This record gives sequence, structure tokens and C-alpha cells, in this order.
Amino acid sequence: MSIQKLAPWASAFIVSATAWAGSASAAELEQLQHDWWQWVMSIPSSDSPVYDKTGNRCGIGQRGDVWFLAGSTGGKVTRKCTVPAGASLLVPVVNNFCFPDAAYTDEACTSDTKSFIDSFSSGTLLLEVDGVPVEPARVTDEDDFSFTVGYNGFGGTKPGVYRATVADGYWALIPPLAADSHTIHVVAQGPMFSLDVTYDIDVVAPVN
Repeated sequence: MSIQKLAPWASAFIVSATAWAGSASAAELEQLQHDWWQWVMSIPSSDSPVYDKTGNRCGIGQRGDVWFLAGSTGGKVTRKCTVPAGASLLVPVVNNFCFPDAAYTDEACTSDTKSFIDSFSSGTLLLEVDGVPVEPARVTDEDDFSFTVGYNGFGGTKPGVYRATVADGYWALIPPLAADSHTIHVVAQGPMFSLDVTYDIDVVAPVN
């Protein structure tokens, strides 16, 4: 299916761990999910963190107190990333969203997106922070939201403003980590898609 219809290739992105769910409300997590998709779709394919093989693109488009990590288009990848101290990390284990077009209805968008995420059971998902397992939380949101795509749009999407009708996935919002080296490991094994992403993260305090 084309990106204009469904985005299963994006399914390696994390949203909010049950152990830390108290730090963010359901509404906040839904908004972060929207913001994450705007982040991904606003970055040209040539610079996309989703296609990053090394971690060199980790800082692209980041701002504020929450940094977004990206998954992959499938397979195994390890990235090295420097993150400022004090930043929380939004991590998608597996996620998806959909924006309908003339040939793809709102109902089909919602059904296909949720079915894709439904294909992953708790035993097929793994999130570890420094070797400690964290249970991600599912965030399902059927409220419309808009996002903007510029030139060389991610996944071949043409420039413009689009209306997404559904976003769904398993996420963890990881509180700020101590200034040191850390590892975040994400695995999703489903019948239609699988990924294995490792982030070797250096948390660094600002010098000024």
C-alpha cells in the first residue's frame, strides 16, 4: 500500500512505558504521537532518521524537552546518538498512521491501521533501557489531525497539508536519563513487519 494510504514501514517508533505512564496523561501521549508523525513527515526522505543507518541524523528536527527516536523500515540497525541532558525520549516500538485519499476511505484507513497494530501481541514486542525491560503502552487515536509535507516528502508523499484520520502504536515516554552512556533496544516481530533497533545514546550536559 502507498504511503498516502497506510504507513507500515514506519512501525519502529516508541510511545510510553507502563511503568512511567503516570508522567503523561492519555491526551498528552496522543498529542505526542501526532507530533512524532509531523516530525517524521516534515523531514525530506534524503535526511530522514527512519532511513538512518548510523545515528548521524538523530538530531534533525529536534527541539524542546522531548526528543523523538525513530524506528526503521525493517531489519536490524544500530545507531549512535547524542542527546542533551534533561530531555525525555519518545520511543515507538511499533506504530502506524493513515491519511485517506479519493480512493481510500476513512473507514478503511482506521480498519487497516488498527489491524496492523493488532497483529503484534505483547510477546512479540521488546523494549529495554540499559537492559531493563519496559512495557510499552498502546496509544490508539481516531481523532483527525493535520500534518505538513515539504519537498522530497518521506515515502514519496507529495508536498502539501494532509489530514490523518487515525494513529495507533506502542510507545514509551522515557524520563530524562543521567548524563552517561545508555542503550535503548527495540524489537517488534509481526507477521507483516519486523525490526530490531538499538540506540547507543550519550547523554551530555550543555556546555554553556
